[in-house]
Amino acid sequence: MLNPFFRSLFLFLPFYLLISGLSAVSKAEDTKTTSGPSQIIILSPKPGEVLPAGEEIMMSYQLIRGLRDNGDHIHVYIDGENDGTSKRSPRSLGKLRPGKHTVVLKVANQNHDSVKVEATVQFEISSQINH
Repeated sequence: MLNPFFRSLFLFLPFYLLISGLSAVSKAEDTKTTSGPSQIIILSPKPGEVLPAGEEIMMSYQLIRGLRDNGDHIHVYIDGENDGTSKRSPRSLGKLRPGKHTVVLKVANQNHDSVKVEATVQFEISSQINH
């Protein structure tokens, strides 16, 4: 028979891991994983946000990797043009010209095939340059 301490440890440990989220988080890249399809959430810029001209625009997002579709990175499109890939957030969008812009993030697998999961944000770059 097990010592009462070890018995309670064996009973409590799985519950602790479940609550703390250790089973669902990949610490190497701070990217969550789900048993379902991948998900992408754009954190910034916010929809409709007006950003200053002449500055580098940083995009933040959260990729939740789906074990069902093996989505492991994103393809970035700025105003319909392919702007490369990303596995880390935040990611620079560079300095964009004044006006309205649309950024689409598409989740892809290791073969760069789209897994049909995407997020879109529209924002504006002011015509005023900050000094």
